[in-house]
Amino acid sequence: MNEQSKFDYEKYLQIAQMAKMGWWESDLKNKEYICSDFIVDLLGLNSNRISFTDFHQRIREDHRLRLKNEFLSLSNLEIYEQMFPMQAKDEEIWVYSKINFQKPDKEGYRNMVGYLQCIDKPFDNSNENIDFLQVNSLLYQQNSISYSLLAFLQSDDTQQVIDRILGDILKQFKGDRTYIVEIDRERQVQNCTYEAVAEGVSEERDNLQNIFWDDSFWWNRQITDRKSIILNTLNDMPTEAQEYRTLLEAQDIKSLMAVPLVAKDEVWGYMGIDMVNTYRSWSNVDLQWFSSLANIISICIELRKSELQAKEDRRALDHSEKILRNIYKNLPAGIELYDKDGYLVDINDKELEIFGLADKNGALGINLFNNPNIPLEVKEKLKAKEDVNFSINYDFSKIKQYVKTHRTGVINLTTKVTTLYDSQNQFINYLFINIRYDRNDQCIYQNTGV
Repeated sequence: MNEQSKFDYEKYLQIAQMAKMGWWESDLKNKEYICSDFIVDLLGLNSNRISFTDFHQRIREDHRLRLKNEFLSLSNLEIYEQMFPMQAKDEEIWVYSKINFQKPDKEGYRNMVGYLQCIDKPFDNSNENIDFLQVNSLLYQQNSISYSLLAFLQSDDTQQVIDRILGDILKQFKGDRTYIVEIDRERQVQNCTYEAVAEGVSEERDNLQNIFWDDSFWWNRQITDRKSIILNTLNDMPTEAQEYRTLLEAQDIKSLMAVPLVAKDEVWGYMGIDMVNTYRSWSNVDLQWFSSLANIISICIELRKSELQAKEDRRALDHSEKILRNIYKNLPAGIELYDKDGYLVDINDKELEIFGLADKNGALGINLFNNPNIPLEVKEKLKAKEDVNFSINYDFSKIKQYVKTHRTGVINLTTKVTTLYDSQNQFINYLFINIRYDRNDQCIYQNTGV
C-alpha cells in the first residue's frame, strides 16, 4: 500500500468511526454475514462472521417478520435501505442499513454488500410526531405492490401474476385468504376468479362459483353502492345478512374486509381478505391501504381485459377484411373505388377484364369527372354527392386519351354509384359497381348481392 492509499484508508477509518458505521457483505453459500471490525465490536461478536439466523434474531421481534418479508419481496432491487432496532453488545440500538445487491456469481449466488450505521431513535412518543414505523411499513407495501404490478404489465400470464399479487397482499396484512370475485349481472351470478391462501388454510375458489347475485341482498347492496364491508366479527353483520353469514361460516371466517372493484363507473366485482385462524380489528389505515391496492389491481385487470379484447377485435377485423378482400377480388361484377375528389384508388380484377386493362397501375389516378363516357347530368349528381344508377353504351373509341386499353367497340353497361362516409359522417369515396350486358340485353356479369 503506497503512502497516499494508506492515508486515505486511515481517513476512511476515522470518518467511519465518527459516523458510527461499518461495512458488511453476505456469504449466501454459507448463510453468513462477514463484518467489519466496527460491527464486530458493536454486536460483541467472537469473529468477523455471524450467521443469518443469529443476526436476524437480534432484530427486535416486532420488526423481524416485516423485514424478512420486505427483503424477500424487494430482492430484485439494486439498492435497498431500512431502519430498525436490534440488540447490540450492551443495549438495544437503532441502526440504518443500506444494501447493494450484486450480480450473480459463477455459482448463481447474488450476494450483497452494505453498511450498518448507529442512529438516534427516529421518533419519540409524543402525539405531535409522525408514526415512523407505520410510514416505513406503508412505503415497503407500496414498493412491494409496485414491483408485483410491474410484473403484471410485463407478463401475459394474468392468472399467475394476480395470484402472486394477492399472495403479497396476504403477507402484508398477515391474513389467511385473499380473493377477487367478479359479478356477472346478466346471468345474475358471482364467481371467485382469483385466490391466494396462507399455509393450512382451505382454498374456496371452486366452492364460490355461480353464486346467486341479487342487488337487494345486504352484502350485494353494499358492494353495488360502493361501500366497503368491514367485519371484525361476523356478529357485525345485520340480521338480514343471515344467508351470507352462513356462507362465511362455512369457510371458517372470523373477520374480513371486502371492497368494491370499479371500472368505467360500474362495480364489476370486489376484492376481499379473510381472517380464519384469529379475529382482527381492522384499522382505518388497513381499509385505506387495502382499498388503494384494490383500485390499482382493478385498473390493471381492466387494462388487460381491454388489451385482450382489442387483440380479439383485431383478429376478427383481419378475418373480415380477408373475406371482404376475397369477395372484392372475385365478385363477378366490376368494382371501382374513387376518392372524394374523383381519383381512382382501387379496382378489382373483373373490372380490368371488362375494360380491357392490362393491370390496375395503368388506371389508378384517373379522374372519373374526365371520363367522356359518363353523362354530364350524372357527373353533376356525383359532384352533389348523390347516389346514382345509370345505363350507357360505353364507347372505347372515346377514351383513347383517358386510359390505355386493348378493348375496342361499344359495350352495354349498367352502373350503380354509392357515396361512402366515415364514422364522423365525412364523405370519403365513390363506389362504382359495373354490370355488362350483351346485345340481347342478357346480363353477362351478374351482381351477386353487393
